[in-house]
Parts: sequence; C-alpha cells; structure tokens
Amino acid sequence: MAVVLTALTNVIENPITVLPPITVGLEYGNLFDSQETLGRNLALGKPLPSVVGDPVMGADYADFTQGSAYIETGVEESADFTYIAVSTPLVENAFEHIISNYVFGVTPTASLYTGEGVPSDGKKSVTAGITADNGGNPTLYTRVPQPYAIIGEPHCMGARFSSATGLLKSMSLTNGASSEGAPTGGRLQGTSGLRVGYNQGGVNSGTVRIYAALIYSTALTDVEIAQTYQWLEARYASKGITI
Repeated sequence: MAVVLTALTNVIENPITVLPPITVGLEYGNLFDSQETLGRNLALGKPLPSVVGDPVMGADYADFTQGSAYIETGVEESADFTYIAVSTPLVENAFEHIISNYVFGVTPTASLYTGEGVPSDGKKSVTAGITADNGGNPTLYTRVPQPYAIIGEPHCMGARFSSATGLLKSMSLTNGASSEGAPTGGRLQGTSGLRVGYNQGGVNSGTVRIYAALIYSTALTDVEIAQTYQWLEARYASKGITI
C-alpha cells in the first residue's frame, strides 16, 4: 500500500543548504542526494511536497516507480513554466515522465519526459508536452532532435512555455539542442498538481531515475536556463558525475 507523507510548510523543519542560481518563480526543487532530503523543497517559503510510496535511493539519485512511488509537489500547472531536470533514461521504447501531471485520458496537462526515440538504438528523445485547444489531437509535443539522451547516462533536460510568445520549447541542455513549436488554437492550461517521477499512461517504463528536478512558474530566459545548467553541471562534476 502506498504511504503518503503529509506536506508541511517549508520552514525550520526543512533547512535549505543549497539554492539554485535563479530563485524567482521557483515553486519546487530538489536534488535527490539522500533519503533524509527526499521530501525537501529548495524553494524558500513554499510548501513541502508529499512523498508517495517508497522511492529507492541510489548514489545521488532516486528511482521512482510507475504510479506507486513518486513526489506529489503540490504545484499546479501554471500559465508560464520552466521545468529543468537531471535524469537517466533506463528503458528504450517507453516513456519516462520526469516532471508531469499527465494521467492517461486526463487533460489538460504539461509534461517533461524522455520518449521512445528510434527503437533499439540505445537513445531516448527529450520531449515537452502541453494540451492544445484545437478541437482535435489534444496534445502538442516538441521533441529535441538528435543527439538524443543515451540510455544509462545522466542527462540534463528542460521544458519551457511562454504565454507571451505562445511557444513550447524542449531542451537537451547536455547536448545544447532544442526544439520549439506553438499549439494550434492556443493552449489549454490545466490545474492538476505536478508530480516528479509519476509515470502513468501509454507505454511506460516501470522505473524513472531522477537526480534533480526544478519547477518554475515563470518562463526563464535562455541565459537563466544556461546559468541553472552550469550550476547543476558543476555540482555533479564535484561528485564525479557528468551531465
């Protein structure tokens, strides 16, 4: 049976020892480096998340299990957003949702995940998804072109939506590649809470491995995203991990 740890306000009970370089608009963030900090939130003054089930801790990462072990952030999908994460793709020909409120058959949603890519080539596509108000196919996806994320290797990735431009951008920060597009008919914004490592619907991997996850309610600039990647890159390099 899944166990839910009740979220508390991010105060003395949740001491912050590390902060990303961009804190404006940060709603949730964590570096999954220990069992003790699994329920941490790096966003100052924001509520703590709920830890659902029993994610398995590894060396500087957490393994989340499809639909039964994940982080319920309590952060709703916002008009503008930026999601940044470090994750290791584990399985080919499957979806691994990193930051998402996607549940099969439920819309509107917003997601950052690794997709199927090219079957049997050892690589995954970095994909961002939102719901489009087009009366037909309800979801717009943007997928980063090659080079893809490689199975078994940590990869820094991101998704951004700007209501000012109407553009959704998926980003492979590790490879310096991106893809951008606009939803036909505009975007339908959902209000469902975002989860980290929740993987339900479609062809999914049973496990999602995540090192870090950051959720912003703003569309960070390219410069701010680069600064955040450099911060993560340096932090993990100090641990002997290349992202």
